[in-house]
Amino acid sequence: MSNRWSANSWPVPVLVENLETALRLASTGTTGGQLSPKGARYQFVTLAGEVITREGIVQGGISKEATGSSVLQRKTQIADLQVEAQTIRANLVDLTNRRNDGANRLEAAQQRLQEARDDSQTLTLNLSHLRGQLGTIERDLKETRRKVESFGAERDSIERKHDEAIAKLSQLEEEAFAAASQITDLKRNKATCRNH
Repeated sequence: MSNRWSANSWPVPVLVENLETALRLASTGTTGGQLSPKGARYQFVTLAGEVITREGIVQGGISKEATGSSVLQRKTQIADLQVEAQTIRANLVDLTNRRNDGANRLEAAQQRLQEARDDSQTLTLNLSHLRGQLGTIERDLKETRRKVESFGAERDSIERKHDEAIAKLSQLEEEAFAAASQITDLKRNKATCRNH
C-alpha cells in the first residue's frame, strides 16, 4: 500500500491563500480560465473561506462583516455612529441657524428695497408736482414780462403825451402872453387916441 493519497481519495480540500491562487491551480493556465479535467478532481478552499468545488462552482466564504461582528466592535461602531450623528445634528443646527439668519437678512433687504421703491415713487410724484408748479411759474413770469413790456409801452406813450401837452401848454401860454401884450398895446393906443 502506498503512503501517497490518490487524487480521487484526497480526504480534505486543498487550502490556498486566496481565490486567485485556487483558480490558477484549478485552471489549465489558458486565458479562458476553464477548469481542467485534472483540476476538477480537487476541491480548493481559500483562507477567506471561498470554495471551488470539483464541479468548478465558486462558493462564497466568510464575509468581512461577519468576521468583525463581535459585540465590542458593534459597540464601537454604535459609539462612532452616535458621534457622527451628533456631529451631523450640530451641523444641521448650524445650517438651520445660518439659513434662518440668511432668510432674516433677505427679508430685511427686501423691506429696505420696498421702502426705497416707496421713497422713489414719492420723490417721482413730488418731482412731477414741482415740474407742474415750475411750468405754471414760467407761464406767469412770461405773462408778467409781457404786461411789464405793455406797461412800459403805455408809460412811454403817456410820457410822450405829457411832453406834448406841456409843449402845447407852453405854446398856449406864449400865445396868451402875446395876446395880452397886444391887448395892452391896443388899450394904450386907444387911450392915446382919445387924448388926441
